[in-house]
Amino acid sequence: MKTCDELRREIEAQRDRLSKLSEAGVRVSETLRVGTVMAAVLGSARGLTGAGYGAMMTVDEFGRPRDCVSRGLTGSERRSLLEWPDEMHLLETLQDLRERCAYPTW
Repeated sequence: MKTCDELRREIEAQRDRLSKLSEAGVRVSETLRVGTVMAAVLGSARGLTGAGYGAMMTVDEFGRPRDCVSRGLTGSERRSLLEWPDEMHLLETLQDLRERCAYPTW
């Protein structure tokens, strides 16, 4: 059974995450520009998960990469991601993941 202090810490952590999620919603809804929205979503996702880096990409109706936003990657890493030899296979693999790749201490 958890102590009162443990429960208080958990409640405070949940409040903090909820606050960050609310802030993210506000940032995302401030504009309709795709690149700005993607950057806001990616920044919020990194903040909520504690990720050091992240990337987000949209694809056109043929499944080809269209818009790409990344944070925390070097220029070389970003180019490697965009020039991936079989980028569609990579995207399909990522889309098919049923579990999160990283598990924060929630």
